[in-house]
Amino acid sequence: MNALDSWMKLLVVGLGSAYAERRSHAQLRAMAEAVLRTQRRVELCWRQTADQWPAYKVFDEGMVQALGGRKQGAVICAMHLGPWWLPLLHVARLGIAGTVLATPSFVEQSAAVLDARVGELGDRLQWLPIDSRSSLRQAVSALKDGRMVAVILDSNLSWKGPATGDPGMLATEFLGMQVRLRSGAAWLAQKAGVPMIPVGAKIKAKGKIELRYGPEVEPAADSGRDSRMEAMEEVLAWLEAEVESAPEQWGGWLRLHTLWPPAAPPEVTAEAYQDAVDRFGRALQQPRRWRLSADPVKVALFQQGELHLAVDGSRQALLDVGFEGAKWLQKALANQPLPVLSAGQSQAAAESLARLELAELLVLEQQE
Repeated sequence: MNALDSWMKLLVVGLGSAYAERRSHAQLRAMAEAVLRTQRRVELCWRQTADQWPAYKVFDEGMVQALGGRKQGAVICAMHLGPWWLPLLHVARLGIAGTVLATPSFVEQSAAVLDARVGELGDRLQWLPIDSRSSLRQAVSALKDGRMVAVILDSNLSWKGPATGDPGMLATEFLGMQVRLRSGAAWLAQKAGVPMIPVGAKIKAKGKIELRYGPEVEPAADSGRDSRMEAMEEVLAWLEAEVESAPEQWGGWLRLHTLWPPAAPPEVTAEAYQDAVDRFGRALQQPRRWRLSADPVKVALFQQGELHLAVDGSRQALLDVGFEGAKWLQKALANQPLPVLSAGQSQAAAESLARLELAELLVLEQQE
């Protein structure tokens, strides 16, 4: 299986977790192809930005320009929507000072790509590596000084609120899925007493780019978590509508499994497990009569280092199935019959297959 095919299967499951009830397998594959095409355009735009400013059309620019007259800043809330970095750079091009929160590794990477564009902006745009509590204090100070501070909500930042130890994650429903997104934007807005502004971008055929700025969302009334989450939900509602209008623009589909909440394997009784092992053991004695099956809209395989993971779209979970489990799951996704095994091999196979069935990753079907 080549890398492109693996990404396609992973994307189909990710898209299926949001759209399976509204789309057929063929439609989900078409959506996955559109995502890959669009993300290739985004990657090309990223590289081209290193050489020159790309042409783009701005929506709601008047609102953004009005920010320049504020004595305090605002928290710019972005996701990986199209060429997502351009709404952040555009604010600085208007003469409004901005700071982008990012991981140290991304700051290093972006400096190599966007060095010329950022250099043109001078101190109107700064990267702030977010790796400690002092980084958060710097971000709050920047907001109070009138700078815009940008947070990428679907990024892999791993910082904590200094007062509460809050990991900065919001478990919420997004596109009908349970995901974890960065909630630190609401914390920053509340601490600095400034609004949040959701932003997005789209890159269309022939490289046409649109930048979009949403309405201001007032900061939480108090420092309570519920109050901050309520404000954050308003921001996410606008961003969700942007993704719904053009799903292929969201790069989050390519890392969706990292946004799902942690999931434990299903708990079953010893009796249920033994019953499943015995059933697969009997089937392996007559392998030609049975085949394995798995739904490619709900299940895909993903390897990360030495880990063999099953991506379970129906439960939005990642499960470590091991090398043997991955081997059997590949057969199920291909609807292959049970193989002929020796007695010694059959016992281990029955145990592995029982675990996969109890996790609802595959089923045993009788051959027609």
